[in-house]
Amino acid sequence: MTAPGTPVDLTVSVGGSKCAFAVVDSVSGAVLARSPRLEWASSDIDTIEAFIAMLACEFRRLLDRTGIDAARVRSAGVAWPGPQVDGRLAATFIPGCRTPQPIAEFLQQALVREVAPQLQAVPVAVVLDAVARAAGECGPGGAIERTAASGGSSLLVNIATGIAGAVVRKGKPVLDDAQVGPNYGQFGR
Repeated sequence: MTAPGTPVDLTVSVGGSKCAFAVVDSVSGAVLARSPRLEWASSDIDTIEAFIAMLACEFRRLLDRTGIDAARVRSAGVAWPGPQVDGRLAATFIPGCRTPQPIAEFLQQALVREVAPQLQAVPVAVVLDAVARAAGECGPGGAIERTAASGGSSLLVNIATGIAGAVVRKGKPVLDDAQVGPNYGQFGR
């Protein structure tokens, strides 16, 4: 059970037409609240700024609906559909995001505006969706749980709008790899 004041993380998985949001206990990793999938592609979003504002507003709604105080937020994490270039991310199907954008910076600014000013100090991490998926698949009930638990290695391939993947090495997802290079996880579009 989660104590009422334990820190939480905000998470979102961004997709080509929908997003899914959750609030996760920072200590136990338990999902405390999740939103229904948001079908954003049918909305009036026509810029990257509007898209990011929508993400922040959905986080605010989820916190409000569950009664979780924004002061408990420790971090925010985004599973992004890529690709990544020099720390900036693109997504051809999101308006205004055909060229790489500083998504983490944009989201942090939007969280400050839409949720609470104290979120200025909250780190925002954006990782390629396939890498985030590999981390999830290593956990209980995941497709590579046994391999991860035994300290083994795996390759996860994610086929969606593009083709991406992630490596699990010695039971842990590799978040980036200098040997693979800056486009780690991005197999093609």
